[in-house]
Amino acid sequence: MAKRNNSLVGCLFLLFPITVAAELVFQGLHWMFTQGLPVTLTLLALLVIDFAVRFQRTRKRVRELTEDLETRVKRVRAVEERANRAIRRIVADRPRVDSSVKKLTDLRQTMRGEIHFHVLTQEHNTSRLAGDSWHGHMHDAIGARRDFSGEIKSFGRYVGELESVKRGRPTSAIRQAKQTVDHLRQMSAELQREIDRSRSSLDSHNNQTKLLKEHIRDRCGGRGQRWYLELEQRTAARKPRTTRS
Repeated sequence: MAKRNNSLVGCLFLLFPITVAAELVFQGLHWMFTQGLPVTLTLLALLVIDFAVRFQRTRKRVRELTEDLETRVKRVRAVEERANRAIRRIVADRPRVDSSVKKLTDLRQTMRGEIHFHVLTQEHNTSRLAGDSWHGHMHDAIGARRDFSGEIKSFGRYVGELESVKRGRPTSAIRQAKQTVDHLRQMSAELQREIDRSRSSLDSHNNQTKLLKEHIRDRCGGRGQRWYLELEQRTAARKPRTTRS
């Protein structure tokens, strides 16, 4: 009898933790189905909605960028053409500038004395007016190239954004746009080289014009000196005056 009671107590002792464990499992399952599962489904639904919204926004942005591509290309091409016109003008000026430099150098070497005063002063005036005209062309070319460079940067950012939203799946239009950006950058660099060459020629011309002015002062007697002083006074009068407080 005592042995039977001991066996019963042992069974009850083993059954107690099993019952507790079963109760915990049941409560966990009950919580999952009554609370946890709806929360999980809600989170999953929110993730799906977020993905759908992002996908639609991306598609819309791709469509907007793609539709804007042709307009962007036309705009940057128009700026490129304006820059090319300005550059062609200073390139056309350069032979005349270089020829003028040689002529001014020859005048200083061959014409000395007051007898050549009229010829030299006329040549100086012609050279000065031509230099002003060429300087205006240079100013236009520098401004056009600056606008062109800014447009290239803007177009490059646009193409980069278009490529980014396509997520590594570039279309033929995007590849062509990237090639256009590379071409435009090469053109911009070439335009800058032309500007640098023309600026060098213009600087030489301006220097020779200045030397001719000093040649007239030093080699044409009193008339040359008076002419030089009057010219300097007129030049100073044309300069803007700074207001002193």
